[in-house]
Amino acid sequence: MENDPLLFVTNIQVLGAKTRNRDFLFWLGELLKLNWLKKNNPEVKGDIIPKLIIAFACECVEINDFVSLQELLERVDIDTAGYDGSSPIHRACEKGNVGMLKYLLSKGASCNLSDRNGNTPMTLAIKKRHLDTVMQLQKFGGSIYLDSVRIGMELNKAVLDRDYLMLKAWHHAGVDMDQADYNGRTAMHTAVRNRDPGMVSKLLEYGATPLELDVWGWTAVDEAKKHHLTDILMLFHPLFTEKFTNSHLYQLYKESLEAGLE
Repeated sequence: MENDPLLFVTNIQVLGAKTRNRDFLFWLGELLKLNWLKKNNPEVKGDIIPKLIIAFACECVEINDFVSLQELLERVDIDTAGYDGSSPIHRACEKGNVGMLKYLLSKGASCNLSDRNGNTPMTLAIKKRHLDTVMQLQKFGGSIYLDSVRIGMELNKAVLDRDYLMLKAWHHAGVDMDQADYNGRTAMHTAVRNRDPGMVSKLLEYGATPLELDVWGWTAVDEAKKHHLTDILMLFHPLFTEKFTNSHLYQLYKESLEAGLE
């Protein structure tokens, strides 16, 4: 009886968590007493109960209830996914709750799980523009699990929307800012086409270059020259107009700098 998952509600009440959220604990108890659950065989219970527990664990993250969460996680694997494939760490990152994220990581939660929609904790943190959460995940090796074309499309969209915070989130996640979409167009191509020197400057700060070729063989420098975008060409000059005229030369330069630092 000691390990019966149906008894964990009592333990929460003993800890005093009931006073933190009475409605939450009431519905938790009601769900776990449902007749249809009791009539199922042990194998079915073993599949259903963890999902119910983890669903309530996610709600604990939502309301920042560390006490109830601690008790719940003693009864279920911390990486258990709910019915939507979401785990507590997904919820913490979606909400940008760095305190909860640190707690879950300290308990051994994986930061590289995917939910039913293919979102990792890092993906959710980026989408919600939670920069502190993104940086915390980066320290623990959080992954994105999106192909390069999809990342390129997201970067292009951030530039089109002039969404500086989103662009910064992708940068903090450690992605290659020269990732291209299905046409080979990078965020820098889009910034130049939009005649947006502010976004061009920010992309350069984040390590993007204007040297990538699209499927038509054009670089962002070529586009700036074609449309006589003097203000943007000044940002590229002389590093990307005279010193490095293609991405291969610039890559060799970067590798030499990295070798010198080792």
